[in-house]
Amino acid sequence: MKKNVYHLAKVITLMDSIIKSFRRLNSQEILSLEEKLKETFYPITPRKEFVENLNNRLMATSFEPDRVRLKNETQNRFVFVSGFIGGLLIILTGIRAIISITGGISLLLHHYRKNMNIKKVQSPTIVQALN
Repeated sequence: MKKNVYHLAKVITLMDSIIKSFRRLNSQEILSLEEKLKETFYPITPRKEFVENLNNRLMATSFEPDRVRLKNETQNRFVFVSGFIGGLLIILTGIRAIISITGGISLLLHHYRKNMNIKKVQSPTIVQALN
């Protein structure tokens, strides 16, 4: 027992130094750690009462797979339809933005051309200037 506690303390010390230094282990350190863990921990067989109790608790909380599958299918359909509608709304918003931008540009061009026509002064031609 004291040997296991000693090895466990060495493992904890080694893991603490690894965590504090934030570095990866090299192969020698991994083998050393594996050896210490092998000496410290050993496999055990669980008691029969524990296994039976665990099995009973798991079976008592089991669920009906058909209902779960139906719920998952409904949820998947909802997610698919919601995603489709969301994507469609994004595309429509983009189209609306493009139409608004092109409409604004054409309005500005029309206004600019209109102002250019009003401010346009008839300049004399060369023939008129010579006469």
